[in-house]
Amino acid sequence: PAATLLAAAAAAAFSCAIVLLCGYGYAHFRSNTLETTRQQLHMLADKEAEGIAAWVQNKEDTLNAAAATEPPSVGALQLVRQAGGFLATYYGDGQGKMLDADTSQDYSNYDPRTRPWYQQATQAGGMTITPPYADEVTNKLVITLAKKLPDGVLAADITIDSIIDSIAGLKLPAEGFALLLDQEGRILAYQDRSKLLKPV
Repeated sequence: PAATLLAAAAAAAFSCAIVLLCGYGYAHFRSNTLETTRQQLHMLADKEAEGIAAWVQNKEDTLNAAAATEPPSVGALQLVRQAGGFLATYYGDGQGKMLDADTSQDYSNYDPRTRPWYQQATQAGGMTITPPYADEVTNKLVITLAKKLPDGVLAADITIDSIIDSIAGLKLPAEGFALLLDQEGRILAYQDRSKLLKPV
């Protein structure tokens, strides 16, 4: 009986040791997996951020080159629009006159000096970028680059479709999905389970 009890106690202790070892092994494995996943997500986010920054810098460089010719002409605005792949390029001067690469636009009742892009660039005294907004004509998400010139502001609209497409193509671990946020933390677009990014 004593030997039986001793054997049972030893078996129980051995079983407890196995359970504890398994529990420790699982916790260690889970911790390592979570850390690896976290590192992968940081690498993906950093890479995507670098790509977006380079894309925006390229657009800024194009607009800066165009700003060397002041005041801009319609022909110059059209060349800039084509070279930069912009949705629109335009110039508003200090007297309230508006010049657009698209000559079909009617600005007879439009004062660029009252517009956020003009005021933002004037206050900044140089290059500025507006928060994303829905374009009234195309209903696409766009940003406006605006550059303060001596007697006005040169601006260009850019769709952010390429950024959205890039985020939509991100391969995240497990069931992860990507979000596109602005500087205020507002969600501009999200990737649902069917891998489609939807503007909100």
